[in-house]
Amino acid sequence: MTTARFKVSPSCLIASITKRWLADNWWMLAIAPAISLMLAAMGDIRFMFVALIMIFTVIPPAVFIIYFYYGVTPAARYSILLHYITADNSGLHITYIAEYENTNVPEPELIGWTDITDASADDKNMYLYLRNPRYSLIIVPVDKLSPVETASGVELSAITGDWLKFSRKNIKLLAQTKKSI
Repeated sequence: MTTARFKVSPSCLIASITKRWLADNWWMLAIAPAISLMLAAMGDIRFMFVALIMIFTVIPPAVFIIYFYYGVTPAARYSILLHYITADNSGLHITYIAEYENTNVPEPELIGWTDITDASADDKNMYLYLRNPRYSLIIVPVDKLSPVETASGVELSAITGDWLKFSRKNIKLLAQTKKSI
């Protein structure tokens, strides 16, 4: 299975990474304002101002640090450079394409199914989560996925389902092989 040529904007990449990071670590950002609001409710209104200061001036830059920590890793190139992906039983073959003349292009890469931990999709993108570094992912726009056999009238949701089934099947097979070893 092969995708069409695509690249994902850095803002889409960081939005996806931030959503996943916040789903795992929401409590880290919520605990300090929650404590301040509880203290404010106990009688000292100054703690409410402390909570508001944290919510509007401390937390947004803290979330921006996520971009510098996860969004500028070498794995980010899997999504933001112009490329296409071919999936087979050995893994994902990523072939980069030069956008402009005289541009250096990375060599094609193979990401084995052992390096992918999960696959999911929403209405716009399919996400393939990489094992290392944490919160690294490959984003594939749903409209760039191609069906296994091109047929007229194939819906994007069906194509995405085919890609997800194929990816999850290979991820599960490798996980079962590791358990049996």
